[in-house]
Amino acid sequence: LAMTGSAIAWAIGTLGMKQIRWTTSPAVQSGWQLLFGAMPMGIGILVIGERFDPATVDAQAWFALAYLIVVGLLLSQWAWFGAVHALPATVAGIGSLSVPVVGVIGSAIWLGERVGASEIAALVLIGASVLLAMRPQSAPEPATPVRVPATALGFDPKRLR
Repeated sequence: LAMTGSAIAWAIGTLGMKQIRWTTSPAVQSGWQLLFGAMPMGIGILVIGERFDPATVDAQAWFALAYLIVVGLLLSQWAWFGAVHALPATVAGIGSLSVPVVGVIGSAIWLGERVGASEIAALVLIGASVLLAMRPQSAPEPATPVRVPATALGFDPKRLR
């Protein structure tokens, strides 16, 4: 339910980005979105009563957190909003389908995870869906003009004389 809710919220946000003529840059919009997205999590932490002691976190974890914030959140959000501003929402959405492809290939190369037939089939299906959606559409046949006599519209040119 949380993933479906996130997907719906993401879609609504993307459509809102396309519908409104924004005067701020994608970088500023990313910052605001991340700030507003962090608010419910902060409230949830207060409600749950989770305690956090920054002194117990080592330098490697702080570095990982900084990397996550800068690269994983800020840069990716900036790139997404840039794509949404520059492209139609459908094209930007289809482009996001490359994320699982990069994840599978990256996990195979970097982590040495095994990629089996089902993963390869999934990647082929993703690639095929992107190709189908991105193929040029044939232009619709131009409509043939229909000549309608003026008298059919209740207009009689003889009455003007």
